[in-house]
Amino acid sequence: MKILKRKTLLWFYLISLVVLAIIPINSGKFSMNDIYIVSFRLDYLAHSIVFLPWMMFYLGMPIFVFKKPIPLLGWIFFGLSYAALTEGIQFFLSYRSFNINDLIANALGIALSILLYTFIKIFGLRLINKV
Repeated sequence: MKILKRKTLLWFYLISLVVLAIIPINSGKFSMNDIYIVSFRLDYLAHSIVFLPWMMFYLGMPIFVFKKPIPLLGWIFFGLSYAALTEGIQFFLSYRSFNINDLIANALGIALSILLYTFIKIFGLRLINKV
């Protein structure tokens, strides 16, 4: 039952990423493309945050595709491919645009997710064992 809930949550997350890539978010009065934080556009931070949970879906659960677990490097490659796909979709939409910096921000979110995953695997397990 837990795996089914996690798979449902994963599918919801994947679909949400595609929806965020498709809908016209930066139109009208409020546009994250026009807000800078120390010469860093706010939407780059948003791109990174959106992909930050990526490795948490791998943590503590085997994800099965065709009845086989996905190896860790395969999951990371899938994440980077998915990040590229969601950004690539925007190339074909007239109201969105492909931006290589957004793609880099997506990859940065996955990289930070890998660091968080590693931290939890190393230090999280030690804390659990001590309690």
